[in-house]
Amino acid sequence: MLNQQQKLKDDEANIIVQIDNEKENQKILKTSMDSSKETMDQLLELHRLALEKNVKPTLDQKDLWLARHYIWPTRNSFNRQMIRSLS
Repeated sequence: MLNQQQKLKDDEANIIVQIDNEKENQKILKTSMDSSKETMDQLLELHRLALEKNVKPTLDQKDLWLARHYIWPTRNSFNRQMIRSLS
């Protein structure tokens, strides 16, 4: 009986550690996503300003547009699902 109680306490302690680790991973993922989004928004603003001044977009700016319209929404959706699954 005592061995079983000790095993349950050990299992509970391990689960608490796993939960804490997952919460920390979730915070790191959110920080990373927020930083990426902020960078993307800044680049888009630069692109918008360049367009206002009739400056032709560079290849990097064209790639950014493609990423914003095709790659980022897919990744963003995936990342939101990952965050939900961790919470």
